[in-house]
Amino acid sequence: MNWSKNLYVFMLGALIVFSGCFGTGSTDGDETDTPQPSPDWVNERGTTGVWNISLADNQWLEVKSAAAMISYPNSTNEDRMTGIDVMEDEHWGLSSGGFSTIFGGNYSTCIIYDEGNCWNQDPDDDWVVREWSIIYRIHDV
Repeated sequence: MNWSKNLYVFMLGALIVFSGCFGTGSTDGDETDTPQPSPDWVNERGTTGVWNISLADNQWLEVKSAAAMISYPNSTNEDRMTGIDVMEDEHWGLSSGGFSTIFGGNYSTCIIYDEGNCWNQDPDDDWVVREWSIIYRIHDV
């Protein structure tokens, strides 16, 4: 009999300890358990210019892929694909598969980021951007 009492007390204690760990409802009462749909992915491509976007203070950016095809017109090297960065005006940056670290902001592509400089065309004319592509989505918060 004593054994069954101990088991009962143990089970009651475990129930009390774990009672709040497995719930799916909100304790605030004003939130819903319905997941918000993910925003659609957007693919933008271009052959000239720079990709840019401005976000409101309640938005943040997710970049799935950002790449460019670079040509070397003055050499025998073939075209090559390179990953590109996405930079915010205040120098917050992200690359492919990355998330913005701030809400809002003005973002643009940066083909090569070197020593604090963002180059979207080669200052020495050794390479040119043949085409760029960026796949991203914007999340509302």
